[in-house]
Amino acid sequence: MPNRLLSLDVLRAVAVLLVLFRHARWSDDTNIALRVIARGGGVGVDLFFVLSGFLVSGLLFREFNETGKIKAGRFLLRRGFKIYPAFWCLLAVTVVCRLIVGESLPARATFGELFFLQNYLPNGYWWHPNWSLAVEEHFYLVIPFLLIGLSGDRFAAVPRIAAAAMVAVLAARWFHSLAPALADPELQWRRCYAPTHLRFDSLLFGVMLSYFYHYRPQFSAACRRHWLTLLVAGAALLSPPFIYEQFERRWLCSLGLTLGTLGAGAIVSSLVCRGITANGCTKSLALVGRHSYSIYLWHTIIQAWFLPLLGLPEWLETPAFFAASLGLGIQLSRWIEIPALQLRDRLMGANLASGTAMQTSCAS
Repeated sequence: MPNRLLSLDVLRAVAVLLVLFRHARWSDDTNIALRVIARGGGVGVDLFFVLSGFLVSGLLFREFNETGKIKAGRFLLRRGFKIYPAFWCLLAVTVVCRLIVGESLPARATFGELFFLQNYLPNGYWWHPNWSLAVEEHFYLVIPFLLIGLSGDRFAAVPRIAAAAMVAVLAARWFHSLAPALADPELQWRRCYAPTHLRFDSLLFGVMLSYFYHYRPQFSAACRRHWLTLLVAGAALLSPPFIYEQFERRWLCSLGLTLGTLGAGAIVSSLVCRGITANGCTKSLALVGRHSYSIYLWHTIIQAWFLPLLGLPEWLETPAFFAASLGLGIQLSRWIEIPALQLRDRLMGANLASGTAMQTSCAS
């Protein structure tokens, strides 16, 4: 069981590091391997979405297995303690800093951030990466009620619904990508890449994998036998964004996202079912993974506001970005996120489960 927890945290670390690579500033003379990783770093979001679907639905499956029901209100309150304290602190710091330097607080951006509409409103965010938080928040609002509706047959309909959703979302993305105006990458991002209804397939695919993991023992056995094949296939399916720039190829925002979902799912299935050996490298990655939410939240404000104040030479900017994002993210997680989770458990009790490493990871 400890290996299973380790594998989840390592996957979280890989996801957030890929995002940092994508958002870091790289000069033209940067090593080509680093530039390739940066070009494809957006797949870290695909990995996050599949992981979220897998982990969050796993909490609900286990609650149903132990109590015979799913308490949507309790689930949403627990998610609130996880998401809102750190997010609200980010918004508070943003507001204070903007007021100090005399910048305005655009009403649309404020409204978008407060109500998690960043991925639908044009200019509806202060920090661009927050669009993915909106997708996750919308998922949290839907998934407990969806699973309550499917609990009568012990969720047997989950694979059919997830598969149908993946086909429907792919068709919708493909239709949107054909619009002539989408030659503009920014418009392509807003119309095809960011909306929740066009990204729900990756989260539901994670739910489907979680269903198989919890209710079909043969699934885990098959994944353990073929873990290397799954790992290689997953890497191959995730590879197109590393070869082509995401928003310069329309098909990458339609079929490419479906391939990314399948690839992320293959990797999650491989490593969760097989586990990862504990060593210095994987333990270090797991440390990053445990604090990945705060690292993700704060890395953009570090890039935009903190680093320019230091006046660093160009060659030092990117290493400083990684060091500050990881260091400050981990520390702020310890100051804000973890105390909020501890308060949650004192007020609401620990998460319903048997206390396995897998469940501990999901609850965090």
